[in-house]
Amino acid sequence: MKIIYSLVIYVFHGFLFPSMAASQRGMYAISVDDKWGYINEFGAIIVEPSFDRAFSSTYNYAIVEMDSSYELINSDGVDIGKGYDFHAGSIRTNGWINAHNSNNLYGCIDSSGTVMIPLDFKVIGYFRDSYARAIKGDQIGVVSQDGIFYDLSGYDEVKPLPKRDGCFEVVKNGRTGLYSIVEGRIVIEPVERRRYLKVKDGRVIISDTKKGGAVMDIKSGKFIIPFGRYESISIGHDSVYTVVKNKLYGFVDFDGYSILDCSLTHTYVSYLTNGLADYNDMAETDYDGYFVGLLDISGSIKLEADEYLNLDLLTVVNGTNLYRVLKNGKFGVINGNGELIVPIEFDDVFVTNGLFTVRHGESYHNNWEMGYYSFEGELIWKPSK
Repeated sequence: MKIIYSLVIYVFHGFLFPSMAASQRGMYAISVDDKWGYINEFGAIIVEPSFDRAFSSTYNYAIVEMDSSYELINSDGVDIGKGYDFHAGSIRTNGWINAHNSNNLYGCIDSSGTVMIPLDFKVIGYFRDSYARAIKGDQIGVVSQDGIFYDLSGYDEVKPLPKRDGCFEVVKNGRTGLYSIVEGRIVIEPVERRRYLKVKDGRVIISDTKKGGAVMDIKSGKFIIPFGRYESISIGHDSVYTVVKNKLYGFVDFDGYSILDCSLTHTYVSYLTNGLADYNDMAETDYDGYFVGLLDISGSIKLEADEYLNLDLLTVVNGTNLYRVLKNGKFGVINGNGELIVPIEFDDVFVTNGLFTVRHGESYHNNWEMGYYSFEGELIWKPSK
């Protein structure tokens, strides 16, 4: 039997939730006696556990599995799927639902069942920046949220980038180029040994196995950082590049000017988020992996690499970085000052719509026990194990 913990009212990203009756911001999957249901962000059960599986959702509707069939339900537990077929990851980041019909053709509907993109695609990927990779008939290309299909079947493959600003990798005869849907043209013709790592604010980071890294302005085609200067380049939340030269790390601003010359001798330094980057020196541990710490833009150590493995940035709340850490085979959460937010006692921790999801259980989903913590470290729902 689950215990529902008393909760305090809290503020998240400027939104005040004044009462348990307030409009919920999502549906959080829980398991009770091997059946799945949902709670809201306050820990109150909104859909009684009765399904074989349930999947958390950012919205007031979610995907559940019952008797090997997937359904779309609302926060009252009512089927709103309008007879369409779904799968576990059907709800997209823009709130639309990827649905398919008896002919196994895909499109998108909204929560009312209104068709937003006709169900005549073999594949529709995830929308980012209003565009998704798609296959329609024998044509491969990109579909917009307006339902417009951009035929790129002159290429062998179209690949989405992690952050893309309307840009996609295109492959022709084993060579890779960059196509901009926004510009409506090929930005970089396909080249051998080339990858496009990320697009940020109109600039693309390029990796070439022989030439190293570079940064190019997409609209003008001019190089902000030319090939030959650095072996590799990365960028994250901050508009600062992490660069490598002669296996030494440094930082460069968004216009290509040096902030910190390549002088850091660490084995690895990641990109900066709110002025902090994780690093490691490949110190030996009793577990798979390496001790990881944090340093700032000057290279000064802020958290020694002597305690945690897998220091992964999960989210940023009110200017504070929150990291998933691994210690003695278990996961928890700390902030950028090394303060513990979520106890290090779980098999995994990740973010679900404004809460930390904690998990007990190794095998995928069927044997999981889920729990939730607020970003301030308050327990919302305790896993039963």
